[in-house]
Amino acid sequence: MMKHIIVVDDSSKAGKSLLELAAILAERDKNILLMSEEEEDKTLLREMLSSHKSGILDASEKAKFLDQLKEQAGI
Repeated sequence: MMKHIIVVDDSSKAGKSLLELAAILAERDKNILLMSEEEEDKTLLREMLSSHKSGILDASEKAKFLDQLKEQAGI
């Protein structure tokens, strides 16, 4: 399964419509996650702090974290 991120300008008419549709789909299907950039940042911070407490990331956590960094860097 591949994760896709869509960047939407919520101040545009098309962006508002797309977000409304995404919200409806996310309610119906738990495989669709609608999250603002701020929520994504908080989630990443929470994961980082949780991992920091243990001091060690397991292999899947490392892979996930590196994928998130690559996505943010556009790599």
